[in-house]
Amino acid sequence: MAEIKFGEFYKSKTRIFLKEATIVGFILILIFIFTSYILKYIYDSKENHNFHMILSIFISGYLFHLACEYSGLNVWYSKDYCEIIPNTK
Repeated sequence: MAEIKFGEFYKSKTRIFLKEATIVGFILILIFIFTSYILKYIYDSKENHNFHMILSIFISGYLFHLACEYSGLNVWYSKDYCEIIPNTK
């Protein structure tokens, strides 16, 4: 069994998670801007602004999840994530 130095593992794991969170956040923002732009033309943006914002967030998350699933990104991430986690047996 390979010995894992906690400090090095923690630093690299944290760095990986921060990169992933940044990329996911950026892509989600792009999808949100796109859906907000489309909904602005479908609905009158002056009426019920909160509903349009909530609907934009929901559609953005929905589209992002579908895009990750059908592009194979979820499978790729799962395989790489399992390699990062140490074997605790």
